[in-house]
Amino acid sequence: MISVFENLTKDEFELKLEQQAGSTFHKEADMFVMFILSHGDRNSIRCRNSSYEIDKIVAQFNDQKAPNLANKPKMIVFQSCGGPLRDQGHHYDNDEEPGQTVSNWRD
Repeated sequence: MISVFENLTKDEFELKLEQQAGSTFHKEADMFVMFILSHGDRNSIRCRNSSYEIDKIVAQFNDQKAPNLANKPKMIVFQSCGGPLRDQGHHYDNDEEPGQTVSNWRD
């Protein structure tokens, strides 16, 4: 099952986390994977109107709050900016792209 949610407020985000954690769909699942793409910093991600702590997200999927996921692998991937620090990148020259600057964290 794939669910996509966009531009949620903090309250909407928390409700979606609770719904996902308590879903009966997970009874038949072998594992759980969630991707969160947002702005953020080292300890939180940005919702539309506020921040939400990463520790609270992870805790939402513990065995007590997500009993249908107990003893199953869980993977939560956070893709967000790193806060106020800027990636200055690095400069390189090659035959195809002379004088390019690319991110230090380029995939």
